[in-house]
Amino acid sequence: MSRPPADRTQLRERILHAALDLARERGWAAVSIRTIGERAGCASPIIYRAFQDKEAILLEVNRYAYRQLNARVRKAVRPGMEFRELMLAIAGAHWDFAFEERELHQVMYNLDGVHIPHQQDLQLPEGREVFALMLDSLLRYRPGLSPAEAAGYLTAGMALLIGFITGAKLDGPLIGGRVRGRSMMEAALGRMIDQL
Repeated sequence: MSRPPADRTQLRERILHAALDLARERGWAAVSIRTIGERAGCASPIIYRAFQDKEAILLEVNRYAYRQLNARVRKAVRPGMEFRELMLAIAGAHWDFAFEERELHQVMYNLDGVHIPHQQDLQLPEGREVFALMLDSLLRYRPGLSPAEAAGYLTAGMALLIGFITGAKLDGPLIGGRVRGRSMMEAALGRMIDQL
């Protein structure tokens, strides 16, 4: 095995890229400290100097995933968008991300062999960014809502979105794949927005 990089940041990046490459090739179930070390070219003790455990690696991949999703959302959102258009643009960016960055999406939602035990307890700044944008927009769109009510509507909307993504990934007759699924998701989300 090669020597670990002298720079800790460089070592952490190499480990994260190795984990993500393995997940893309073989799925998250195949990602372990041992396989990451083999791919990154360093022994397990070197990995443990950079990360406490596999969960810590997955949490860092999770942060990276949210940064990637947030970049897509920022690109899709334009100043002055009406609330409905804004929500559909955010949902569309999330939809495309889920299909184009499948392994990152799996880490964000503990899917397909990913298990981050305490992920639901985390309040990652990267994860809050898009939700804060949506919350602020909804409160401006419907000023009579309390922040808790608005958060409840947004949580329901995200559940709807994730449900359609999951159904479309199964590519079964219920949703009918990515294209039909997106159309169905947009129609359902649009109706939900119109009810606000």
